Amino acid sequence: MDTTLIKGLHVLETLVSGRDAMALAEVATAAGLIKSNAHRALKTLIHCGYARQDSDGRYRATLKTWKLGSRISEQMDIRGIARPHLRKLSERTGETVHLSVLENGEVTYLEKIDSPHPVAAYSRLGGGGPAHCSATGKALLAFANNETRQRIAASLRRFTARTIVEPARLERELQTIRRNGFATTRGEWHEAVSGIAAPILAQEHLAVAAVGVSGLSARVTPAKLREFAPHVVDAAQAIAGDLG
Repeated sequence: MDTTLIKGLHVLETLVSGRDAMALAEVATAAGLIKSNAHRALKTLIHCGYARQDSDGRYRATLKTWKLGSRISEQMDIRGIARPHLRKLSERTGETVHLSVLENGEVTYLEKIDSPHPVAAYSRLGGGGPAHCSATGKALLAFANNETRQRIAASLRRFTARTIVEPARLERELQTIRRNGFATTRGEWHEAVSGIAAPILAQEHLAVAAVGVSGLSARVTPAKLREFAPHVVDAAQAIAGDLG
């Protein structure tokens, strides 16, 4: 058994599991290694592009690790796993349901079930939108790593009068989402559209995707959003459970 590889994997798992950058001593303790072994593993991970060292000497995983996880999610056919749960959510809410992921700072719709209403919020499969003002986007951002959140917060475009464009305000919103377990929007991207979404979480509490419900604000009132919340959270947790 290659113990060097095992140590390196332990260190990588430690970095991915942490919400913030970690000092060498923290990495070594969490990975169950002596500092010299942890340091050698970190140097290898940095060389291969899976980790980086910040200016303050602390270490963090890079987006290259996230990209590997994204490919694994695709191989597992998250769409097929999620589809029955999305149908059930559609039946419960009567509005458009989306399965979304975060790609290059924006939301991409992997799967959708259209609302039966003759007039509904428009979207297209494979399309998407901004992360900071859509329900699934905010759910994904709230449970993304710090690097992703900071990168997106550095360039917040306004779409309506309700769009959050101040980084500090967005971070407060994301903290609320983490406490509640779901995100809501009312006219932040499209003035007449409201939505609610919950993250599909991996074991390290990072979002691999999100489930959302959206519709015209005339129908999807604040009271409806509260009514939908437990159903959306249940769907996200059920999908996460099926993904293992």
